[in-house]
Amino acid sequence: MRAKEQREKEKEDEKSKECAGAEYKQKLMDQIQERERLKEEAYKEYLKEKADVDFAIERMINKDRKEAEEQDKKRKAMHDFMVKSLQEKQLAKAKAKEEDAKMEERIRKYQEEAIQREAFYKMKKAEENAAKEEIFNKLNEEELRRRAEREDIENLRIELMQEEAEEAARIKELEEARKREQ
Repeated sequence: MRAKEQREKEKEDEKSKECAGAEYKQKLMDQIQERERLKEEAYKEYLKEKADVDFAIERMINKDRKEAEEQDKKRKAMHDFMVKSLQEKQLAKAKAKEEDAKMEERIRKYQEEAIQREAFYKMKKAEENAAKEEIFNKLNEEELRRRAEREDIENLRIELMQEEAEEAARIKELEEARKREQ
């Protein structure tokens, strides 16, 4: 019996060792998978950072290239401007007398127009003032008419109130006289 028990115990121990071994293997596999996952995440992060750096570098390169192109454009524009300026100065000298004559003509016309505008302005101002005066007079007359009307209405109201008071007094006297007669 002991031998049988011994064998059963040995079998149980072996099963127990197998389970422990399986658990150990599972833990190792889990650790390996976790390391692989972490490695993969780290690699993804590396790729993302590398892409960000590459993008930033490319942006700086493009910016530098654009700035260089702008500088070239500015230099060319400055050169073209200087050449054009010299040509314009030469043309300006040739046209100076003609421009002076035109300017004098414009000044003369402007002065004439200014005199005409001033005369027109004075005439318009006089017309406006006359119109304002007429409106003021009409409004004043209307106000005087309204006041007189209000006074007439007030007088009529007072007169009516006096008549009503007199009528009421007469009725009262008549009633008192009737009472005395009865």
